[in-house]
Amino acid sequence: MSKGEYDNMRAYIPIKKNSKDFDETTDTYDTIDWLVRNLKHNNGNVGIWGIFKQHLQ
Repeated sequence: MSKGEYDNMRAYIPIKKNSKDFDETTDTYDTIDWLVRNLKHNNGNVGIWGIFKQHLQ
């Protein structure tokens, strides 16, 4: 089990001052970068597909 700190949605930080400043965008980039480098049989190209679901109240 991960010992990291759970946060459902990190606020966007447009100007990151150091490596401890991270948000959803850096987390997503790091995940995709890791996948491309570590999974076999890929050509290095990445695309995304999906929908945005707005919470209705």
